[in-house]
Amino acid sequence: MSDVTLVIPGRNCAATIGPCLRSVVPLLQSAKLARVIFVDDASTDRTAQVVDDLIAELRQGTSADVAIDVLSGPGKGAGGARNIGWQAADTDLIWFVDSDCVVDPDALQILLQHLDADDVAAVGGSYGNMRPDSLVASLIHAEIVQRHRRMRLEVDFLATFNVVYRRRVLAQLGGFDERFVKAQDAELAYRARRAGHRLRFDARSQVRHFH
Repeated sequence: MSDVTLVIPGRNCAATIGPCLRSVVPLLQSAKLARVIFVDDASTDRTAQVVDDLIAELRQGTSADVAIDVLSGPGKGAGGARNIGWQAADTDLIWFVDSDCVVDPDALQILLQHLDADDVAAVGGSYGNMRPDSLVASLIHAEIVQRHRRMRLEVDFLATFNVVYRRRVLAQLGGFDERFVKAQDAELAYRARRAGHRLRFDARSQVRHFH
């Protein structure tokens, strides 16, 4: 059994959470993931219904239990939702992916290779583009690709759309600072570096984003 739990925070993500969850089901079935925790952060659209319907569909199609759990957040933002998720996990590693991303099959395995070094606290990956038909999305993505190509292996910043943290490091640092509505991932990474931890980045690990 894997020692990885995937935490996905989401609010009003009915349009994208289905493809996101479907993309990680093969990792659950291959035992590369122990569990998926989706934290619904007070959605007001059909997010809850979409997730419930998908879980019911998956459980009808297999004799094994599908380890996707849904927790509720109070609507305090992505940082608070991520804290709810990782604190509910009991694995050594926590993988964070956003609810508007679709996971490539090898995204997790590429990240895990870097955690053979015990002093590496976290490792993050890059984006793919789920909207190549959109000029705006393609321009946004092209700029992201150029930035990521310039990033080195050892970094001082990681984003939570695709990142694995050691749970003990999250506990040591107190998780995400919920005072920040945005950029909680950058602030957490800076605290990790100040605490003496190493952070790595590998652009080969990709989740495709609905830009």
